[in-house]
Amino acid sequence: MSTGIGIGIAGGVFQTRAGLASGGGGGTLLLDLYGSGIEAAYSVRKLSSSYAGSSIRVRRSSDNSEQDIGFDVDGDLDTSALTTFVGANDGYVVKWYDQSGSSNDGVQTNSSLQGHIVAGGVISTHSGKPAVTQSSAIGNPGNQFLDVSSISAVHNFIVFQQPAAGGGRAYYAESASKALKLDGFRIDYEDGVNPRIDGVANIRTDYVLSEVKSLSGTVTSIINGSTDASGTANTLGVEALMGYPTAGGGIIALMQEMIFFSADKSSDATAISTDINTYYSIYP
Repeated sequence: MSTGIGIGIAGGVFQTRAGLASGGGGGTLLLDLYGSGIEAAYSVRKLSSSYAGSSIRVRRSSDNSEQDIGFDVDGDLDTSALTTFVGANDGYVVKWYDQSGSSNDGVQTNSSLQGHIVAGGVISTHSGKPAVTQSSAIGNPGNQFLDVSSISAVHNFIVFQQPAAGGGRAYYAESASKALKLDGFRIDYEDGVNPRIDGVANIRTDYVLSEVKSLSGTVTSIINGSTDASGTANTLGVEALMGYPTAGGGIIALMQEMIFFSADKSSDATAISTDINTYYSIYP
């Protein structure tokens, strides 16, 4: 649970930042305040007080049994329930539940294509928070991804860390005229005509809050509060999380939160980023 404290007013209600970014526990949550236009939301913390479902569905390696893992009283992923269920085994992510109310869950029923959240009884974490992980430690991360129905991704906020420089996409988006792969490390225009606008030299291996917005034909990538790159593109339609359905398309990363809005959230972007950063402690 985050201990960051600040003071603000949202929706005419005086609140502490601890209540905004705690992940739950009775406080006002991120989507309660800024949920207008929400398209899909995946996280290891509770994002909406009206959401009554679980965070993830996990398969344990010992007998392939599956169980939903929800949130504790603070709104954080229930790690006690997770370790009790998985034990000393590996825990694979079968489903990452959508907290937006649209039921657009990220699903992977093929066991060989599933990322993990527990390895040998140890929960995968980054900066003290659980993370859905795709790495060479378990399976082939290049082939792993979560399938979703198409998401209209106008303004998006993603929290992850990639251990080493390399390829991979935090999500895969495709438009009518060209394929785009956006991941916070680089934005590629892959139609064979338009160049990469953020080169390999700038691939990030630090802890990243990636804000990507596609407005009026321009895509802008903002990393940890600073504009990283921009270019011309159509509205994005996300088709998969943490990779795409082609061998070698998966990302090697630890993923903690993915929030997609179908509307321009520029007026709320600073507040949303602050809430996320307060909870995860990503950058100063």
